Amino acid sequence: MKLEKHLVLNKYFLNLFGFDDFNELREKLMDKEEGYDSYGRSNFVDALINLKNSQITEDQLLRYDEAIREYVEKLRQNRKQPNFNLKYFQYLAVLFTEIFLDKYYNDKDGFIAELNEFLKEFNNENKTENSLFTEEDLKKLAFWMATGSGKTLIMHINYWQILKYSKNNWDNIILITPNEGLSKQHYEELKLSGIPCKLY
Repeated sequence: MKLEKHLVLNKYFLNLFGFDDFNELREKLMDKEEGYDSYGRSNFVDALINLKNSQITEDQLLRYDEAIREYVEKLRQNRKQPNFNLKYFQYLAVLFTEIFLDKYYNDKDGFIAELNEFLKEFNNENKTENSLFTEEDLKKLAFWMATGSGKTLIMHINYWQILKYSKNNWDNIILITPNEGLSKQHYEELKLSGIPCKLY
């Protein structure tokens, strides 16, 4: 998928919550305390439920929020970090992935049609000529996040997400790194998170 389409995908997810710009969504969450209330709901989800123009229903948001809590609990237990919580931008990265995988695996044709309707509007408004999304375009996801923003642990959550949504028998997932040192580092981090791995 071309970079332009990745940016359209980002805009699509922002639009699901009624925003054109990430900073607008960030303002709704950045002051919320990390963690969960006594009912097991994240402190972010109520802010998302109360958004006026969100296309995601309350039931859907609560289901996604519960799934994210389960991933966080795995990290807490496996890494022996009982106070670990996602920051708002990490929460959004995991939430967007959860929505993507839900739509992709449970209504792929509808998802592609929905994306292409959004893409047509995007092209018209921005005077661009991005080609329509195909199933092939949706086989890769990229995260554009700053150094030190927690991408490693998000990747571990992504592992659990794909196992949950995909019906494939994932017996061989390969993590490629640019050098041996990073391979060893990721190997140790995967072990800490309780994810089975081998170093090659």
